Amino acid sequence: MDRDYLLISQENGGRFDVDALARMRAYWEGTPFYVRSDGAYVICLDEGAREAALKNRGVDEPNGTSHVILFRPERVVLGSLGWMELDAQFADFIEWCQQQWSCKLFRDTGEPASASELRHD
Repeated sequence: MDRDYLLISQENGGRFDVDALARMRAYWEGTPFYVRSDGAYVICLDEGAREAALKNRGVDEPNGTSHVILFRPERVVLGSLGWMELDAQFADFIEWCQQQWSCKLFRDTGEPASASELRHD
């Protein structure tokens, strides 16, 4: 199931600062990903999915084996495709962010959400 989540800062006028965004990007180092032309990180299921996506990179769209994160000062957008392994990584990332900064998670409909929604235990 495709769904988008928004991570929104509750500090600094509702904006993440440059350092926070840099630390969020650094969180994903060591994970198979690539960066789209719009700056979004495409987090891949594995290295094979990453390599396949890079071959088709002109499309700039997720290939069904990836999740997308767009880092913006006003919000971090997390696009989930329902892959259990990647959803769990997103949940870990959200929880880590919430430990680092005062921020809340929302569904793209504006309703409050919880990282636990991304866990398929």
